[in-house]
Amino acid sequence: MLGQRVTVTVDRPLGSAHPEYPDVVYPVNYGYIEGITAGDGEEQDAYVLGLDMPVGAVDGTVIAIIHRENDVEDKWVVSPGDVRFTKTEIAEKVAFIERFFQSWIEVLDEAVTEGMEARQKWKYAFVNIEYDGEGRLLLGGNMTEHRDVIQEYARRGYRYVGMVPTTLNTSGYFRRMDLIFEKECLK
Repeated sequence: MLGQRVTVTVDRPLGSAHPEYPDVVYPVNYGYIEGITAGDGEEQDAYVLGLDMPVGAVDGTVIAIIHRENDVEDKWVVSPGDVRFTKTEIAEKVAFIERFFQSWIEVLDEAVTEGMEARQKWKYAFVNIEYDGEGRLLLGGNMTEHRDVIQEYARRGYRYVGMVPTTLNTSGYFRRMDLIFEKECLK
């Protein structure tokens, strides 16, 4: 899904109140992608970042997926044009709702602005993998899921360069780690 072009139908425009919680006001446009079914059986929900005005619909690129651990569906993050955001920027922009969920963010790439990308020789992608704390993978229950992730990023032109533990349990076992991929920037 990352990198896919989609059209988001905005049913909760920037500045509107949440239909069930009127104290929650949307600081971004929010809607759904028609024809794609999410884990809740409804159409895929998406946050639209990079616009400072309410809109009815927007074409853009899926730049991130917010994987919710305590919910049945993930949320996509869509950006028009070539605008990209870091994980931290995305987390800050969607915290008004996502603060109620345990989640992690998978991003298309870490390039933040067109100017930065032009100066960088390499761009990087980070994919967070979660384990049960005893060395067993939680997502899918085995230790081989990372192979599928590495193959998928290879198909996208990325090269696997390593991993970094991001969370350890009290016994020192990995709970989460980032797989790191790089791709040479086109000049």
